Amino acid sequence: MKGKKLFISLALITLLSCTVQARLGGKLRFPIPSEMACEGYPIVLRCPGTDVIQVVAAEYGRQTADTCATTPEKMRNTACYLPEAFDIMSSKCNNQTQCKLDVSDEHFPDPCPGTFKYLHVTFSCVKYMFGCPGTLTGIASNVTMDTTMRAQKGAWTKDPIYNPHHVFYASPSQPRLQKFENMEHFVNGNRAISEYDIHYQMSGTSFVVYDGNLFFVKASSANIVKYNLHTRIRHRETALPGHTDRSTSHRNGANSIELAVDESGLWAIYTNTHNADRIVVSKMNKDTLEIEKTWRTTYPKRTALHTFMICGVLYVVGSRTGEVEYMYNTNAVSGNGRFVAIGFDRNRPISPSDPVGFLRTGRDLPTTPRRTFPHPAGLLAKSRSFLNYNFTSLKYNPRDRLIYAWEATTSKAVYYKLHFGLPDPVEGDKPTTTTSTTTTTTTTTVRTTSTSEQSPFGPSVAPSKLPHNSATLAPPVVPVASCPSVSRDGITWPVTSLGQTRTMTCPDVLNEQATWTCTTEEFTMSAVWDVNGPDMNRCVTWTSSIEAQLLAGTIDPSSAAENLSRGLKMSSRNGEALRTDEVTNSARLMKTAATRAGSGTTPLTRTQVRQITEGVTNAADTLLDSSNSITWKEMESSKRYKAADNVIKSVESAGFVLADSMTNNYGGFQGDTA
Repeated sequence: MKGKKLFISLALITLLSCTVQARLGGKLRFPIPSEMACEGYPIVLRCPGTDVIQVVAAEYGRQTADTCATTPEKMRNTACYLPEAFDIMSSKCNNQTQCKLDVSDEHFPDPCPGTFKYLHVTFSCVKYMFGCPGTLTGIASNVTMDTTMRAQKGAWTKDPIYNPHHVFYASPSQPRLQKFENMEHFVNGNRAISEYDIHYQMSGTSFVVYDGNLFFVKASSANIVKYNLHTRIRHRETALPGHTDRSTSHRNGANSIELAVDESGLWAIYTNTHNADRIVVSKMNKDTLEIEKTWRTTYPKRTALHTFMICGVLYVVGSRTGEVEYMYNTNAVSGNGRFVAIGFDRNRPISPSDPVGFLRTGRDLPTTPRRTFPHPAGLLAKSRSFLNYNFTSLKYNPRDRLIYAWEATTSKAVYYKLHFGLPDPVEGDKPTTTTSTTTTTTTTTVRTTSTSEQSPFGPSVAPSKLPHNSATLAPPVVPVASCPSVSRDGITWPVTSLGQTRTMTCPDVLNEQATWTCTTEEFTMSAVWDVNGPDMNRCVTWTSSIEAQLLAGTIDPSSAAENLSRGLKMSSRNGEALRTDEVTNSARLMKTAATRAGSGTTPLTRTQVRQITEGVTNAADTLLDSSNSITWKEMESSKRYKAADNVIKSVESAGFVLADSMTNNYGGFQGDTA
């Protein structure tokens, strides 16, 4: 009985595979494990959700006569290869959710004229990877905002990866984390959209929010806790080995352990028994909380006012100067620690409500106290030292490239803009020729600087290459009158004037359009793209909606296959041919659902087995119906072969799901589990 049912399943796979090949006109010429396009056609790389593309390998040329077949004379050279293909694809597609370009001489130098070439790209979908802005060379202007919070120790921050517009606030006095919709709601005192009871008291303000998780140090311990904000449960907890609770001069909630996030991930900054009372830096795995590597510095922890990480470099604010006076580069082979003097900009306007209280003259003598008054929009302020404020936290955000601070005495949220120069050279590198720039300290010079004028209220755009020359003084803050050109959701949005709404054609969806508005950033009055992103509602097809639910985990693979089958029947109920995007998207969704159903660790129920097998076979039958033959014929060859390959693999996977369920239960279903 077992063998008979297995034979029937395999026969079903073979029959449907032959049907696909027959209806498409003969044998399929190649399977496509990733994405491939023939010369003269576009290639499209696409990642689900907010994940971005990271190119793993790229092959452009011709290495076989079986791929992208054409006339014999154009396939004779099978040793055609462009070494720069990987670099070209990486520069054009990395860190984008979607990437589309034509396979032509416009993008790829011709390595073998007269040969018909193809492009084969293997890529992975990963979380957004931040580019390093360079070495910190100065603290620029800060924006101070009055909040409705009561005066207390606390900290505010944002998740640089997941929903980066949300603002999080916590105080060590309460085991609770608050989440606000955006910065405006946080400043204006709007009700928090979520509150998380984390069940443990935090150690000071030592916490970060990163990739949908809260990481914090448990009070009166050396334990770091990972709390998932989606499931609202504690996922992991680990203790830092050899940690010693040395007394410090921190005003940031007396944190003996600091957690930080930068472009490279999660960090712990603390002391241990092997390094006396000097600072130790450990790179941590955000998933397992395991320590990947540790560096020992020579800076005493007890004299550190604040610490933060940028691009793998530790920066320490001294308790005596209130300025960044020490840096340690973990990117060097054996570390690179040295004392520096990174100060604040001069010649910046002072906010009328600056809590310092006195406007100082050139001789640094106090004059008449300033009159204070509220300023709901916030003003650019000049602060010569972090000591001027009672900051209980200082956190760097790699997406906005800003430092977030919380002033506990007056309940003010503050963020600092930063100056960056060329990357710090590691061991063995020759220093790059630079120009000098003036800071508040006259005893040192730093590299050529460029000002990062990012704001926590607008999307961050990766910087271009650093200029070779720049002025010796940072330029004044000038409001930007138009939004820059950016690539987002598969669309290249051109430069758009302030107040205008740009309309662009949806990618892969005919006769529909997406819109995005260029708005005003409330605090700097510069033009920024709407932080909510483009309006892509008209670009979402019914197939992509099912696929999004499947990838998000809101529906299981069997339900996705069943919904797909019903949707295809509805689309073709009047005998009308399916659109090209419906065929290609449905084929891809079929493969995803069937593959996930077959690779799951949880046994499928009888209903789920029926849904996946019937859903896939019915969907394949609809796609291959004669009414859709025109759609298949008019489809680009690369898309046609890709869709056909997905259909075949979907049917095979569904057949194996059925065969496995029969094999495991020896001839029949037992209970509700297949």
